[in-house]
Amino acid sequence: MIPKPSKRKIPPMKYADKLWSIIIRSCGKCELVGKFPHVCAGALQGMHLDGRTNYDLRHELYNGICGCQGVHTFWTFRCKTSVGQKEWERFLEGNFPRKHLRVFIGEYPKQVKRDYRKIAERLEALLRVTIIHHTYSKADQKIIDEVLNG
Repeated sequence: MIPKPSKRKIPPMKYADKLWSIIIRSCGKCELVGKFPHVCAGALQGMHLDGRTNYDLRHELYNGICGCQGVHTFWTFRCKTSVGQKEWERFLEGNFPRKHLRVFIGEYPKQVKRDYRKIAERLEALLRVTIIHHTYSKADQKIIDEVLNG
Protein backbone atom coordinates (compact mmCIF):
# COMPACT_ATOMS: atom_id res chain seq x y z
CA MET A 1 0.00 0.00 0.00
CA ILE A 2 2.38 2.66 -1.23
CA PRO A 3 1.41 6.18 -0.08
CA LYS A 4 -1.96 7.33 -1.33
CA PRO A 5 -2.08 10.32 -3.65
CA SER A 6 -2.08 13.47 -1.58
CA LYS A 7 -0.85 17.02 -1.76
CA ARG A 8 2.73 15.76 -1.33
CA LYS A 9 3.77 12.43 -2.75
CA ILE A 10 6.47 10.53 -0.85
CA PRO A 11 9.04 8.86 -3.14
CA PRO A 12 9.16 5.06 -2.59
CA MET A 13 12.73 5.03 -1.20
CA LYS A 14 11.97 7.79 1.31
CA TYR A 15 8.75 6.04 2.30
CA ALA A 16 10.70 2.79 2.86
CA ASP A 17 13.20 4.78 4.97
CA LYS A 18 10.34 6.12 7.12
CA LEU A 19 8.82 2.65 7.58
CA TRP A 20 12.23 1.18 8.51
CA SER A 21 12.79 3.92 11.08
CA ILE A 22 9.30 3.52 12.58
CA ILE A 23 9.80 -0.23 13.03
CA ILE A 24 13.30 0.16 14.49
CA ARG A 25 12.06 2.78 17.00
CA SER A 26 9.01 0.70 17.98
CA CYS A 27 10.81 -0.79 21.01
CA GLY A 28 10.46 2.64 22.62
CA LYS A 29 13.88 2.89 24.26
CA CYS A 30 17.51 3.46 23.40
CA GLU A 31 19.11 0.03 22.99
CA LEU A 32 22.48 1.48 23.94
CA VAL A 33 21.53 2.38 27.54
CA GLY A 34 24.12 0.84 29.85
CA LYS A 35 26.29 -0.23 26.92
CA PHE A 36 27.59 3.22 26.23
CA PRO A 37 29.56 5.43 28.62
CA HIS A 38 27.62 8.61 27.78
CA VAL A 39 24.20 9.70 29.01
CA CYS A 40 21.39 9.15 26.55
CA ALA A 41 19.74 12.34 25.35
CA GLY A 42 17.26 13.44 22.73
CA ALA A 43 14.64 11.78 20.58
CA LEU A 44 14.79 8.14 19.54
CA GLN A 45 16.24 7.48 16.10
CA GLY A 46 16.78 4.45 13.94
CA MET A 47 20.55 3.83 13.67
CA HIS A 48 22.08 1.82 10.84
CA LEU A 49 24.85 -0.52 11.96
CA ASP A 50 26.41 -0.31 8.53
CA GLY A 51 25.64 3.12 7.07
CA ARG A 52 22.62 4.02 4.97
CA THR A 53 24.84 4.33 1.93
CA ASN A 54 25.07 0.52 1.86
CA TYR A 55 21.92 0.17 -0.24
CA ASP A 56 21.93 -3.63 0.05
CA LEU A 57 21.38 -3.31 3.82
CA ARG A 58 19.61 0.03 4.05
CA HIS A 59 16.15 -1.43 4.71
CA GLU A 60 17.11 -4.65 6.51
CA LEU A 61 15.90 -4.65 10.11
CA TYR A 62 18.96 -6.53 11.35
CA ASN A 63 21.02 -3.57 10.19
CA GLY A 64 19.37 -1.28 12.71
CA ILE A 65 19.11 -0.50 16.39
CA CYS A 66 17.10 2.11 18.26
CA GLY A 67 19.32 4.82 19.70
CA CYS A 68 18.91 8.27 21.13
CA GLN A 69 19.87 11.37 19.18
CA GLY A 70 23.00 12.05 21.26
CA VAL A 71 24.52 8.59 20.79
CA HIS A 72 23.55 8.50 17.11
CA THR A 73 25.26 11.83 16.46
CA PHE A 74 28.36 10.78 18.41
CA TRP A 75 28.84 7.54 16.46
CA THR A 76 27.93 9.07 13.09
CA PHE A 77 30.73 11.62 13.33
CA ARG A 78 33.13 9.24 15.10
CA CYS A 79 32.81 6.62 12.35
CA LYS A 80 33.97 9.05 9.68
CA THR A 81 37.53 8.14 10.70
CA SER A 82 39.04 4.69 10.20
CA VAL A 83 39.87 4.49 13.92
CA GLY A 84 36.28 5.40 14.82
CA GLN A 85 34.90 2.81 12.37
CA LYS A 86 37.03 0.06 13.96
CA GLU A 87 35.90 1.22 17.42
CA TRP A 88 32.24 1.01 16.27
CA GLU A 89 32.77 -2.51 14.92
CA ARG A 90 34.37 -3.62 18.22
CA PHE A 91 31.49 -2.01 20.13
CA LEU A 92 28.92 -3.88 18.02
CA GLU A 93 30.80 -7.16 18.27
CA GLY A 94 30.78 -6.90 22.07
CA ASN A 95 27.18 -5.72 22.47
CA PHE A 96 25.23 -6.99 19.45
CA PRO A 97 27.22 -10.01 18.20
CA ARG A 98 24.45 -11.59 16.14
CA LYS A 99 23.58 -8.39 14.29
CA HIS A 100 27.27 -7.51 13.94
CA LEU A 101 28.09 -10.80 12.22
CA ARG A 102 25.19 -10.60 9.81
CA VAL A 103 26.09 -7.07 8.79
CA PHE A 104 29.86 -7.17 8.59
CA ILE A 105 30.40 -10.73 7.34
CA GLY A 106 27.88 -10.19 4.60
CA GLU A 107 25.01 -12.61 5.25
CA TYR A 108 22.62 -10.65 3.12
CA PRO A 109 21.38 -10.84 -0.45
CA LYS A 110 23.14 -8.54 -2.89
CA GLN A 111 20.69 -6.63 -5.01
CA VAL A 112 21.55 -5.05 -8.29
CA LYS A 113 18.33 -3.13 -8.82
CA ARG A 114 16.13 -2.25 -5.88
CA ASP A 115 12.38 -2.16 -6.17
CA TYR A 116 11.53 0.28 -3.39
CA ARG A 117 7.82 -0.32 -3.82
CA LYS A 118 8.30 -4.01 -2.95
CA ILE A 119 10.65 -3.10 -0.10
CA ALA A 120 7.99 -0.69 1.24
CA GLU A 121 5.29 -3.39 0.93
CA ARG A 122 7.48 -5.83 2.93
CA LEU A 123 8.07 -3.18 5.60
CA GLU A 124 4.34 -2.35 5.72
CA ALA A 125 3.59 -6.04 6.37
CA LEU A 126 6.17 -6.06 9.16
CA LEU A 127 4.73 -2.85 10.63
CA ARG A 128 1.28 -4.48 10.82
CA VAL A 129 2.65 -7.15 13.20
CA THR A 130 4.93 -4.82 15.18
CA ILE A 131 4.01 -3.96 18.74
CA ILE A 132 4.56 -0.24 19.18
CA HIS A 133 6.00 0.97 22.50
CA HIS A 134 6.72 4.51 21.45
CA THR A 135 4.96 7.81 20.70
CA TYR A 136 5.64 9.13 17.22
CA SER A 137 5.47 12.51 15.53
CA LYS A 138 2.21 13.44 13.81
CA ALA A 139 3.72 12.70 10.38
CA ASP A 140 4.95 9.26 11.47
CA GLN A 141 1.66 8.50 13.24
CA LYS A 142 -0.22 9.36 10.04
CA ILE A 143 1.87 6.78 8.14
CA ILE A 144 1.28 4.18 10.87
CA ASP A 145 -2.47 4.82 10.84
CA GLU A 146 -2.64 4.57 7.04
CA VAL A 147 -0.77 1.26 7.07
CA LEU A 148 -2.77 -0.24 9.94
CA ASN A 149 -6.18 1.00 8.83
CA GLY A 150 -5.69 0.44 5.12
